[in-house]
Amino acid sequence: MVQVSSDILFFDGKLLLSIELKDSKIISVCLLLLLIKKGLAMTTIAIIPARGGSKGVPRKNIRLLAGKPLIAHSIEDAQESTSVDQVYVSTDDTEIASISAEYGAKIIQRPADLANPAFLTN
Repeated sequence: MVQVSSDILFFDGKLLLSIELKDSKIISVCLLLLLIKKGLAMTTIAIIPARGGSKGVPRKNIRLLAGKPLIAHSIEDAQESTSVDQVYVSTDDTEIASISAEYGAKIIQRPADLANPAFLTN
């Protein structure tokens, strides 16, 4: 079982991490461990982060590119990969979540406090 507090992560009762969850890589690890808890341990997953509040190009993830929302291209590319078994979109935006689900992605509802420009994915 995975248990997450603000700074400690346990898996099957063993301490895995004891750090501040302010780094998106750490958050991704936590999300991955939560997916393992759901029985996906032998599955390769793709997690596509898609924040709703883009400042450079507003609403970029739902803008059309070649007739499809931008997020759809990422989802379809991941689905077509022979290395990926399941595709997840992590988002704070209901419209992005809806479009992503239409294209077959599973949704990870990201909390609003983790959906700001301070949480980078690199």
